[in-house]
Amino acid sequence: AVFDRVIQSWDLTFKDSESGDFVAGFVLGQIGADIYVLDCEHSKIDFTSQIRAILRMTKKWPMATAKVVEDKANGPAVIATLRSKVPGVIAFNPQGSKEQRANSAAPTVEAGNLLLPRNAPWLTDFENEFFMYPGVEHDDQVDALDQGILYLTQHATRGIAAWL
Repeated sequence: AVFDRVIQSWDLTFKDSESGDFVAGFVLGQIGADIYVLDCEHSKIDFTSQIRAILRMTKKWPMATAKVVEDKANGPAVIATLRSKVPGVIAFNPQGSKEQRANSAAPTVEAGNLLLPRNAPWLTDFENEFFMYPGVEHDDQVDALDQGILYLTQHATRGIAAWL
């Protein structure tokens, strides 16, 4: 498929402890109103491994021109580290609670505009979290996906206006 836009969306954490949150990252492609989930990273990894994960996804998906990183937890440090190495690293400052953001992204899902692959090694884990939300212990994949959907649906190519 030829996508209108392809992005990465990342929800990061401070540490990789057994009880801590996961790092979740998605590659999302958009064609018109449809958003395709192309790839996923979901693991408990430290700061250095978070940098490596984003670089790995960037190499694997070079068409993902925006790397949207939540501006919370390790986000600011990762953004500062990657900005001079990788083009398109964008800080995303979430507005409202996790539930409010999920509700804002929900119409895309409800309308059938979110498309998942038929087969992916990460799909079962993702679906378990997604369909049990908000009653799950870890909701990092939901957060990263909501962020990506909101970025794609609410942040059209407005950055170019600064040059005009």
